[in-house]
Amino acid sequence: ELSEYAENLFKQLPLTAKDVSALMGETEDLTVQSILVDYVQSNAGSIGASPGAVALASLLFERLSFHASSAREDRDSSDYMAQSILLALGKLFEQRDTESEKLKLSEKKIRGWVEILLEILEKSTTTFRSRSAAISLLAALCDWYPKPVIPSLIPAVVSSINVLGK
Repeated sequence: ELSEYAENLFKQLPLTAKDVSALMGETEDLTVQSILVDYVQSNAGSIGASPGAVALASLLFERLSFHASSAREDRDSSDYMAQSILLALGKLFEQRDTESEKLKLSEKKIRGWVEILLEILEKSTTTFRSRSAAISLLAALCDWYPKPVIPSLIPAVVSSINVLGK
C-alpha cells in the first residue's frame, strides 16, 4: 500500500530530537502528532542520543498531560495519543544502555513527570494499555533516576490496584 510505504519512508528520515520538537511544536493536528510520536518510538535510540532529547521528552510529557487530562469531544483520539506518547517515552528511556547515555535531568523535572504519570494511573478512565505503559515508564525512569522516582512507586501500585479493584 502506498500509505504504508510513505510511513516507512518517513520513519527512515534522519531527524533529530530538535527536528521532531520543532515539527511537533508547529501543530495541534492529532494525525501529525501521531506520526511524529510513532517516529520517536521507531527511532528512539537515535532520537534519544541526538541534540534536544531532553527538550523533546519535556514536550512529549506536556502533550501527554494535555491528552490524558483532556475533556475533548474526541476522547478516543486523546486516549490513543496519550497511550502512543507513553509508549514513545518508554522507548526513549529504555534505549539507554550505559550511564553515559543518561539524559541530564533535574530532580524537579523528573518529579514533575512522575506526577503526570501518577495522575494518569489514578484516573479510572485510563485504559489498561495506557496504565501498563505508564507503569513501565515509571520503572524505566526508576532505573535511571532512582532517588526522585522510587518514592512514587508504592503510590503508583496502590493507585493502580484501587482503580482496577473498583
